[in-house]
Amino acid sequence: MDITPYKITYRQDDMLNNAEVRPCCREDNVVDYAIYEDNQLLFTITRSNTDRGKWLISLKNADKEVDEAVVQNIGLEIDRHNNESNGNRF
Repeated sequence: MDITPYKITYRQDDMLNNAEVRPCCREDNVVDYAIYEDNQLLFTITRSNTDRGKWLISLKNADKEVDEAVVQNIGLEIDRHNNESNGNRF
């Protein structure tokens, strides 16, 4: 698995935002993705074990709320990036 960071654009409240995704491997082939904006960690996400189409927060700042729609939109962009990197069209 390639763990090179990459940039994505995702939608939040009808606005486009940019983030950097930093993939990192974990045990049992589970992958966490650290999401950064302006070099600040927003949260890390991983794919759900029970619903492969859903993304879950694995780590976040306890003082900040995270919009579930943002998590899913970023997950969609991660899927798009991974598919395109593997030569597949999303």
